[in-house]
Amino acid sequence: MREERDEGFQGLRKVRADRSEVRKMRGRLWVGAERGFSLIELIGVLAIMGILASMTVPPIIRQIRQAQTANEDANLNEVARAIVEGIKVTGTIPNPNIVPANPGGWVNVAYNYTTLTSDAAGPGTLHYVFPSETAFAETARRIYLDPAFLNYLNSQFGGVTGTFATPTGGWPATTAGGVIFPNQAIRLYIVSSSRPDFVLSCSANGPNVQVALNNYGNPAGAPLIDQLSSWVKATVSTTGFIQAPGTAVENWANNAHQYLHVKTVDLRPLFCRVNLREFPYPQKATTQAAVPGGGFTPGSTYSANIGAFSFSFIAPGATFDAVTGTLENSIALSGARTQITRNSATTTTMTGTIPAPVGVGGLSSDFDIEINNPPFWDISPPIALNGQQMPNGSNFQAFYVLKGTSLSLYGTTTPNVVPPPDPILTVQINADCSFEYFNGSWTRVD
Repeated sequence: MREERDEGFQGLRKVRADRSEVRKMRGRLWVGAERGFSLIELIGVLAIMGILASMTVPPIIRQIRQAQTANEDANLNEVARAIVEGIKVTGTIPNPNIVPANPGGWVNVAYNYTTLTSDAAGPGTLHYVFPSETAFAETARRIYLDPAFLNYLNSQFGGVTGTFATPTGGWPATTAGGVIFPNQAIRLYIVSSSRPDFVLSCSANGPNVQVALNNYGNPAGAPLIDQLSSWVKATVSTTGFIQAPGTAVENWANNAHQYLHVKTVDLRPLFCRVNLREFPYPQKATTQAAVPGGGFTPGSTYSANIGAFSFSFIAPGATFDAVTGTLENSIALSGARTQITRNSATTTTMTGTIPAPVGVGGLSSDFDIEINNPPFWDISPPIALNGQQMPNGSNFQAFYVLKGTSLSLYGTTTPNVVPPPDPILTVQINADCSFEYFNGSWTRVD
């Protein structure tokens, strides 16, 4: 018996020593012992994974970049829309030479009219394509203006560093600075890159970025603006790549121009021409007989011409039998409206002589017509009531306002100091228009 037990123990020791034959119990089942990967097997698996990664990662990266490109095209459309809306509401043309978030800069003009974020709490999605990048400033969007238009703004505001807000009297209709609003190119260019590692050659907006009369501001040789205005995002058949705009915009390799984005915004449709014409109406007249005893027959109607002004009146009362008499609110124009040109005085007096046999006894009488003061007008917003007045030396005035501007037209006042408290007519300007003032009333005539 002892020998049998010794043999059993020896067999048990043998089983314990040979681990390759050991089985483990998991739950109620006996299974074979687990065996690890060999080094060669691990190397083979890693090699396969590397091959798969090399096949799948580039398409994924390419798809991400294509999505970024498409997203930036959409964002630039939104940026352009917000800038245009901001221009219409604030009356301010963005200045490329102002830091974008500062007053007069393009972000400041646009940020209230988009869901893209401003720079108020840090880099915003309106200003930067990739605001989360460490070097986010390199991904800033830029704006530029046509050189001739920038020179025009420079002439109106005394320098390209100013805030280009609508003047109180509207945008002049003259050709100051070489700009004729209906015909001259008045464009704003928005430029960006949809790859943070592809940095634009043109400078980000701020002081002296587009100074008048330098290469950007010279209409005869503005490489940046020339390249922006002529570049089309199209594939060149000979190379298969997007055509290059030029080094003034960026200096990337030919296969990278798909990441350049240029949005051109035509600002001409935002400018509306306003024509104001006044037909001065006589308020009163004074007559004087050529000699004592002359005058007009009371109750009689008289017609006369002084210059191009035709009128009639009824001589009231016995005073017109005397040497002098005054007519108020009794003068009527004959026929259509007649244009009377003012002189430099606020109140114009036109003098003429009514010949015999109109005067009593066949004597001539002098007749002086006093014309009303020029009427007033005003634009808002953003300009508050400031009492713009029709010029004394002319009956006509023309200027431009931005679409959506409110125009208020007032009458005349005596004394000629401030406009009346309430306008006669208030309209929102959305197209070119003309108005006429006659006999205390404004009428739209376009």
